[in-house]
Amino acid sequence: MTAHPDRTDESGGAVAGSAEHWLLAALDAKDRDAARTRWRTGECVLMPLGRLFSAVRLPQELVLGHIGSQWDPAAADQIVAQAFDGGPVICDPCRIARWYALVPAATAVWHTDHDDWRAAGVFTLGLGNYISVPPVDATSYDPRTEAPYWSMPVTLPGALCEPGHVDRLITTTPDRLARAAQS
Repeated sequence: MTAHPDRTDESGGAVAGSAEHWLLAALDAKDRDAARTRWRTGECVLMPLGRLFSAVRLPQELVLGHIGSQWDPAAADQIVAQAFDGGPVICDPCRIARWYALVPAATAVWHTDHDDWRAAGVFTLGLGNYISVPPVDATSYDPRTEAPYWSMPVTLPGALCEPGHVDRLITTTPDRLARAAQS
């Protein structure tokens, strides 16, 4: 996936094509200014799923199983970046860490009954669900706040995780995933 920095105008506002602008499009127009304000103060914004994107919730055990049993945010972020080929992923490290891979909106519909995913503690979240989205510049773990952050940030508006890459992380053992990433 090609990296594309978030672009802003002279006043710091999002311009068309930027990651922030694209994320805000998931909200009703009347809620966008309040969301921008929350992000500028470092707060997360509750966003509806199933409009522009859905999410696949990955449990701590699954992600940490690919790096060992120790909590190591940098190592987990590296695994996520490799597995999802740079697709956007939010980590919520509070209490029990969870990762949310942002996927095309229809993914939640056609993966709802995926037995391999359910058995691994993975859930698809679409219409009727919400996700806490951190500011686009919150891209690293902060042990003081344990606030959600972008384990892998949005780099291009509309560029999401491929459902096949998500499935591969869920159904592949760590050694096979490493070999697949090398090939």
